Order: sequence, then structure tokens, then C-alpha cells
Amino acid sequence: MRNCWSSLALPALLSLAGACSSPIGRGFDGEDDEGETHGASGAGSAGPTEGGPAATAASGAPAGAGGGTASGSSNGGAASGAGGGGVCGNGGPPMNSACYWEEICPDASLDVLAQAYSPGVWFAVSVEMIQRRYPSAACLLSMYADDVGNYADASSFGALATSLMTMVHEETHGYDYEHALWGQTFAYWLRCDLALEVPFVDGFPRSAILAEVAGSGTDLYDGTYLTGQQGTYGFVELLDEWNAYLNGMAAIGSVGDHVDVFGISGTDGALAFAYYLELYLRVARTQEPAVWDAIAAEPALVELIRMQWNRMHFFLEVANQYDKLSIAAADIAVELYAPENLAELEMLLGVSVAAGSCN
Repeated sequence: MRNCWSSLALPALLSLAGACSSPIGRGFDGEDDEGETHGASGAGSAGPTEGGPAATAASGAPAGAGGGTASGSSNGGAASGAGGGGVCGNGGPPMNSACYWEEICPDASLDVLAQAYSPGVWFAVSVEMIQRRYPSAACLLSMYADDVGNYADASSFGALATSLMTMVHEETHGYDYEHALWGQTFAYWLRCDLALEVPFVDGFPRSAILAEVAGSGTDLYDGTYLTGQQGTYGFVELLDEWNAYLNGMAAIGSVGDHVDVFGISGTDGALAFAYYLELYLRVARTQEPAVWDAIAAEPALVELIRMQWNRMHFFLEVANQYDKLSIAAADIAVELYAPENLAELEMLLGVSVAAGSCN
């Protein structure tokens, strides 16, 4: 069995090796862009970067987990995922190619890091922490080393672990927009070895789905993302926000045992935006058929949505171990998994859709 992590530039006390006892490999945020970690009193963290993205695009063609392929980029760092050597154990992807899988190690020991922690080494500890638990995101923090401190809470080890959600969320936005070719393609960072590039489908403002929202589960997000300036953003931005919340959930879920608050929207944002996607598809199908046709006509876009649904459930299995990582996830799930809402995904994907990572 391989070590769960590779040591980085930390003091000797912090670079003691650990081993992964049970790797997971089963197939189963606000308008201000401040990147806050929100508990019961606030919504999720930030939206698209103001000023628009840089006109750069990812290149290369790594294999997508679950059997899909897509244009992407190899960003270096700790590569992992189906079809490649992982860094946490010697398992492999499930036989079912419809499943999402990557090697993660949510029980790798962080005790030495916690005991020796001081704010002066917060960045090295952040990268080491995520390398041990969620290695396919370690490169993201390194890529944006000059920016990630804007979203880190270095006051204690527990606060730092909690803020990993916002750090990964915000730098996902940074990557996605930096690598978009505006009006032509949009990029979505998924792992160190996989960034998907898809045709740009602008669609209609997402404020159009506000009237479709049922229940109160997404109250933390509706006013922030479906009204005002954020409400003017279209389809690619909706998928970008889902991606950022999904990656942030994976980060905080992987270190959930060290999160030092109870009642944080760790899983809520990813679920809320999956629900928003269902509503967006409904409005497109019933009121804006040209938009629905444009989405359905792009195989890479349809595959991205399928993969993200599966990825979300893969990481929910980890994050759901910790009740403290949710505020209203159960209420959101009532709407998300309602048959009439799942049907919107099924019509687009052409397969039955269930609450799992093998769709």
C-alpha cells in the first residue's frame, strides 16, 4: 500500500509519514465574492469573479472518470483518479464504467499537523492536510498560492480545516474563469489531472428559475444567486457555481473530523445548485426550447453534467458522515430527488438518474 500523501516543505515535526487505513474508492457561497465560510446565519460563498475571465483555455485530453473523455489539462501536483495511479492505497475504480471514482483518504492522520500547528505555517499545513485527505485538490491551492490566503482562517487548526471549503471553492472559480475562452468555451476544474472544457452555452438569466423554487431548503442561496447581479448570470455560470460548491464540499468533507463548528453549509451549496440545474432545465425545456436544444446538442456538456452528478454523490458519502456540515441539506434533498425534478435530468442525460455516483 502506498503512503496516503507525499510530504511537502514543512518543518520536520510536521513531515512525519502516515498511512491510509481505509481509502474510499466506492462507486456509489454570496454575491460579494468575499469567500466567507457561512454557518447558520449566512449563505454560501462567492460567485463569479468580477471583471470577467482571462481568455485562456485548458488543453490536452485526459480520460474522465467513469469512462468519459473530455478536453482537459494536466496541472501537475498529486494526480489521481480512475485509469491512473492513485496516491492513497492500491485500489482501483469499480467495474461499472458509469460510476465516478477517485482515491481519497478521509481517515489519514492529521494529528501531528494539528498538535504542531502555528499560524505562521498555515499555507504549508493547508496543502499537506488536503494532500493527505483529498489529494486530487492539492495542486489547486498550490496554483493559487498568492491568492488563497484571502480565504484562509489561520487562527487555529480547526478554523483552517473549516476554511478549506472556501479556499477550494474560490480557487475553483479562479481556475474556471481563468481558463475560459469567453463566448466560445468554458473550463471546469475537477481534479489535478482533469479539467473539462465544454462549448459555451450562455442560456438565459438564472433569475428565471426563482419562481420555480419550491420549499425553503434553498433559502440561504435564493436571494444571493437568483436575484440582482448574480441573477443575471446564465448557464455556464450556474454550472461553475455548482462546481465550486461541489469541490468545496469535497474539501471540507474530507477533513470533517477536524472542523470546529457545528451547523455549516458544507453540503448545502452543492445540493442547492444541483436542484437549480433541474429547475433551469425545466424552464429551458418548457419556456426556452432553443436553449434546451443547445444544451442537449453538446455531448461534452451533457457528459459534464452526468459526471458532476456522480461526483457530487461520491463526495456526499464522505461529507454526510458529519451532521455538522449541513444546515438544510435534508430539506433541499426533498426537492432535489423529487421524481418530477429528477425527470429533467433524465430527459437530458437519456438514463435513469438516482441518488448515487453510478448514473
